[in-house]
Amino acid sequence: MKKNKRTLEDLKNSTLIPVMLVPERIPVSLATVRAWIFQGKLPVVRIGRRVFIRKEVLEKIEIGGLDAVSEESISCLPPSNYLGGACD
Repeated sequence: MKKNKRTLEDLKNSTLIPVMLVPERIPVSLATVRAWIFQGKLPVVRIGRRVFIRKEVLEKIEIGGLDAVSEESISCLPPSNYLGGACD
C-alpha cells in the first residue's frame, strides 16, 4: 500500500483543521466527512490519534467539490479492518 508522505516542511507550511471542525467549513455532516476519510476520498494528516485536514484541501473542496481532491488520495486506501483515515 502506497501512502502519500509529506515532509515536515510541508506540514509547517500548512494550516491543519481538526476533522471535527470540517462541517463548519463545508455543508456536510461529520459522518459524511468520516465516511470520505474511510473510503480514501479525503486525504488526512494524522498526528498521533488526532486527524486533521489541510486547509488547502478544504479550499479545493469549496471551489471544485470533492472530486477536486479525490484524485489525489486514490492510491492510499485504508485496509478493510482499519477504521482510521486514508493518508497522512
